[in-house]
This record gives sequence, C-alpha cells and structure tokens, in this order.
Amino acid sequence: MKKFSLALFSLALVVLFSSNAFSQNYGIFADSSAFTTGGNLYTDSNLPAPGMYYMDGVSVWNYVTNTDSTICGRAMHIQFFGGGDDRISFVPDTNNYGTVQADMSQWNAPNAQLIFYIKLIAPVDVNIAFCAWRDSSTVDESDEPLTDHGLNIHDTTTWQRIVVPLNRQDDGHHFDYSQWNWFAFRDRDNYSNFLVDEMYVDYSPKTTFGIYADSSAFNQDGNLLDNSAFPNSTLMTEDNCTFTQTTDPSKAFEGSNALDVTYTGSGKIVFTAEKADPENATAGTVNLGKFNEGTLFFSIKLLDTVNVNVNIESIAYRLRSSDVNGSDENLADFGLNKSDTSWQRLNVDLSGPIDGDYFDYSQFLSFTFRSHGDAAHFLLDGVYVQYPTSATTAVQKEKTLPTVFSLKQNYPNPFNPSTAIEFSLPKSGQTTLEVYNVLGQKVTELVNRNMTAGNHIVTFNASSLPSGVYFYQLTSGNFSQVKKMMLLK
Repeated sequence: MKKFSLALFSLALVVLFSSNAFSQNYGIFADSSAFTTGGNLYTDSNLPAPGMYYMDGVSVWNYVTNTDSTICGRAMHIQFFGGGDDRISFVPDTNNYGTVQADMSQWNAPNAQLIFYIKLIAPVDVNIAFCAWRDSSTVDESDEPLTDHGLNIHDTTTWQRIVVPLNRQDDGHHFDYSQWNWFAFRDRDNYSNFLVDEMYVDYSPKTTFGIYADSSAFNQDGNLLDNSAFPNSTLMTEDNCTFTQTTDPSKAFEGSNALDVTYTGSGKIVFTAEKADPENATAGTVNLGKFNEGTLFFSIKLLDTVNVNVNIESIAYRLRSSDVNGSDENLADFGLNKSDTSWQRLNVDLSGPIDGDYFDYSQFLSFTFRSHGDAAHFLLDGVYVQYPTSATTAVQKEKTLPTVFSLKQNYPNPFNPSTAIEFSLPKSGQTTLEVYNVLGQKVTELVNRNMTAGNHIVTFNASSLPSGVYFYQLTSGNFSQVKKMMLLK
C-alpha cells in the first residue's frame, strides 16, 4: 500500500453550491469551472485530509494536459499492471484510509449519481468500488464491472460517459452515504490503461423523462406517450414487428410492466414525437434540447441470440454540415452481450458523438430499436432519458472534429513496456499505424482498418521486443507521418 502527499497532485476536488439548496454538484476529480464555485474538497470541514490512495504498488498515474486527450483542461491517466488487487481510491481521509467515515448524507437523495468520463487506451473492463455503510449496519464495499453501467470495452477511441446511480440495491444491499469511506477504480490481475476526467457526484433532483418506464421514479416530467406537451407522440412499429405489454412482474426489469417485442424478419419499434412517419416528419415539431445533456437508459432481455440495433433520429452534425439524419448502431457497441439471456442495463450518452455525429435534440424525431433481416424476440423495460435540471451545470464536450491530420509523440517516451500513440483524422478512411525497427523492418501493425474521423489513442505493448529505437508511421488517405520512440527495459 502506498500513499501520495496531497501537495503532489492538487486535484480539483470541488463542490458546486447553487442558489437552489437541492441542486449541488460534488466534484471528486473535475477541473471544469462548473465545479469550482463553492469551495474545494480539501477545505471541506467534513473531510479532514482528503486525497487519493493507491494499493499494491503496481498502479501508476499522471496528468494529461493535451486537450485532445481531455474533456476539460486535464485528465488522469491510470495504469494497472495486473499485480493483484490494484486500485486507486478517492478518500475522505488519507491519514486513516478505510477507517474514517465522512457524512455525505446528501448522496442518499433518490436520484444521486456518480458521473465520470473514461477513455480506454487498452480494451479491458475496469471495476468501480464503493465503500460505505450497507443497510445502515455494516461498512462494506461493492465491486462492480463498469460494463454493468454501459462501458464498451472495445471502444478505445472515444470518451465514454458513465453514470452510476448511488441510491440503489447492490448485491441485495443498500448503501448509506452518511458513513462514506471511498470510491475506487480497481482491477484484479488484469492490465488496464485508461484516462478519467470530470468525475463528480450529482445529488440534485433530476428531471427524468420517461420514454417507456412504468416505475414511479420516472414520472417527474411525465411520459412521452402521455404528455400534453407532445400530443402527437406515440409508440409505433414498422416492417415485421409486433409487441405486447406484459403485466407479469417476473418478465419485467422494474415495476410490473415491460414490452414484449418480436421481429419475424427486419423490423422496428419506434418511440416517436410524431405519429406521422418519423422518417419523413418535419424537423422542429418537438424541442427537446435538454436531451443534449442527457443519457438514454434502457433494460433489454434477449430471448433470441441475436443482435439488435438502436437508431436515434434528429438533427445530426456531420463535419460542418447539418441535416436530419439517423444513427444505426449495433447495441453490442454499447455493451450488449447477445449470449446473455438475463436482463442487461445499457445506456447511450446523448451528449457525445454517435458514430462520429453529434445530435441536436431541439429537433427530436425518434428513438428506434431495430433489426436488419433477423428474427428477434426480446423484452424491453425502463427506457427513458435522464438529464440535469436547469439548476445544474453540465460538462459540455466540444462538438467539433479535427480539421487536420496529425500524429503526436507517444507517451510516455522512453517507455517500458507500453506506450500510448495519439493521432487525429479529419475524415474517415482506411488507416494504418505500423512500427519499424532501425533496420526499416516492420515489427508490428497496430492499426489496419477503416477508421472514423476523430481523435484516437492506440496502445503499443513492446514486451516481446528488445530495448532500442523504433519508428511508428501513420498513413491515412494521402497523409503519412513518422515519429521516433525509445524502448528502455
């Protein structure tokens, strides 16, 4: 176990206090000015010596200040090298790790959430741990894979927004944050390499907009299918799709009702703001601009082993042009395991890019679950969009794509045995990233595929290579660039 001094890393651990006493953001690691208006965690009278801990002596971290690798000004770069119970913890008292409890009762609010952005440099699941009172009787710790909260372990190119409800059952237990010990990222005997940015607790009441959700928790702002503000909204099907509403609680994820959806071939079930054909409806009839800061949550239970797609149709920003357009994404990209027949809880970050496009929900049309030519049978429950109230300030990600090709210097350099290579593509295209030795011999090919426009990070693991100088070359379209790096073992 190893402890860092607070002076070594002046984390922006902050509390946002607005004029509304019930709308407060509590920053754990957040350098945006949105989280610095109410003081700093270090000076909080409830927390005697807050900071970070890491365990097992195999974890390393550093700050990243490259804006291409951050949401705001800087981010944390964390690596675990597979040495056991690796973890990095955010604690209320570094002098008494694991023994002093901080009273964070406000986190017991019904809609309190831990929110953070993560960018994987290597495709691996990471766990999140909470240590607090459980059932108000025992201080205990959870240990949950982030795939349970929507992490796509195969996505190493984009920032993923993760939302973890705090007021929930975990392994049959309920946490009480009046006795809080820590949050931790952890891993068990796996190599992990990832970035974390803008991590905070939002315990303000949320406006939760139900698309299809029969739990009372989702009725704060009405239901899309029964809301006077959206008189033309409906639930409709297209092609070879039928659905029924189940009333058997054993078939529901939450509450007593769920949708039982069947495709005999290609098919669609559509939650639309217009009863007219949503694909031809005139944009601008329903303004749901607040969805631009939201997350689409849903629960799905596959009764057939088959892929299902999600389609979001609205105004899409593509490079510098805007048009009504629809995404069409395989749910596997958002963590769906098509071999798992239990309920799976997934989410789609509406504030970020979806297949390279950003959507503007001030011209909302529809959400669709669809299949392309495959028979499918699944249950759907708890579909809703959740977004901050107007009293809170959300983190805004830049809705821009790179304007030029670029290949950055690898980091760290020199390195042993792994290093990260960043590059930017202003447009999609066939892309290769290759590594050569000083004799000009290719030693590995890191990338050889069609890649979308955007900023990308690729990890190079040179554990099988000898120390020395190597060169890495990026080629995409007519662009080609070479940089030098050094492996020191």
